[in-house]
Amino acid sequence: MIELGELRVSYGRGEVVKGVSTVFNSKHIVLGPNGHGKTTLF
Repeated sequence: MIELGELRVSYGRGEVVKGVSTVFNSKHIVLGPNGHGKTTLF
């Protein structure tokens, strides 16, 4: 299980994600194109 709390992501000087919380259980997967932040998320 992975739990994220109060996640913030900035691009330049602007925040594009603020205050996101979620839980990924063992049966969830994260999919997306190369270079779109999957590894950065973790």
